[in-house]
Amino acid sequence: MLNVIVVNGFGNEELVKEYENFYLKNPQSLVYGSLNYLRFLEDVTGSDPLLFICRDKDRIVGTLPVFVKRDAMGPVMNTLPWYGSNPGIITDADGSPEPVYHALLERFSVFCRDAGALSSTVITRPFEIASPYERHFGARAYQDYRVGMVNELPDPGPKAVDLIINQAHSKTRNQIRKGMKGGFAVAGGIEFMEDVVRLHQQNMKAIGAAPKSDDVFEALRRHFEYGRDYDVIVAREGTRTVAGAVTLYHNRTAEYFVPGLEAESRDRCPLHLVILEAMLSAVEKGMKWWNWGGTKPVSQHGVYHFKQRWGAREVLYYYFNKVYREDLLNELSNREILERFRYFYVMPFEGRENA
Repeated sequence: MLNVIVVNGFGNEELVKEYENFYLKNPQSLVYGSLNYLRFLEDVTGSDPLLFICRDKDRIVGTLPVFVKRDAMGPVMNTLPWYGSNPGIITDADGSPEPVYHALLERFSVFCRDAGALSSTVITRPFEIASPYERHFGARAYQDYRVGMVNELPDPGPKAVDLIINQAHSKTRNQIRKGMKGGFAVAGGIEFMEDVVRLHQQNMKAIGAAPKSDDVFEALRRHFEYGRDYDVIVAREGTRTVAGAVTLYHNRTAEYFVPGLEAESRDRCPLHLVILEAMLSAVEKGMKWWNWGGTKPVSQHGVYHFKQRWGAREVLYYYFNKVYREDLLNELSNREILERFRYFYVMPFEGRENA
């Protein structure tokens, strides 16, 4: 008999520890559902975490983390908010996992309805089968997708560098070698975090996009342990950092979290060198997958092709969005929705009259 309980926040230490043990030992899990990341999200988004835990008698067989953005108009539920946070449902059930999916999604839907939610969005995990979600939501939910980009990493050893380079498109191979011959010094250390943050923020402002704030990186340092959970790798010229990247580690997956590149050095390809070194570092830590994160191939075609040319394979993941109070949300413009429910997916904007 399956039973789903909902844990508010992280105050129940026994249940939270049980969740963590289940999640960490599961080979399907990504960093996005880990307690470190959930606490990080709580800090960054200012929203409230919930843990949906499915039990079979006294054993956890499935989990779904959720965040709630509360507003005077009503709450919005996401699994999860913020950039590319997609833990999906994790199961460890004997036989078919389908009943666990059904139990968790049904409990989530009832919870949203009873809470008077304006909308809810469930986001699947790359490599996760979407059919249980499709069967549950059917035509009741708007379905969207993102293209996840993933590289399989080689085993540790002297051939690792060539195996990584040989996965890439010929243009990217040339850029990697150009970076290797550019006279840059590769370094790693928490002391270079501020350099990467500065470069990242400059890059995002240059294209008119919102950069991750200083608060994000302060929260990262509070909730993750450097060297175990994440690395900072940079390319330097003299005393100047010209490129860098922050990489997260969980299970056997390295996450390409934040890159930064000095615009004046772009043509010399120091970021290609940094990515190569970050991949090699991930290999040495026993990582099997390099996750570039989600991309929209049409609107983000430049980013998409950059990742693709590293030999990344596409893995789709899906958004299942259900709007409960369209009447209330239609009182808000797109901009007002983005401001009031920052970091949350509320509803599709395509075709809205009150744009």
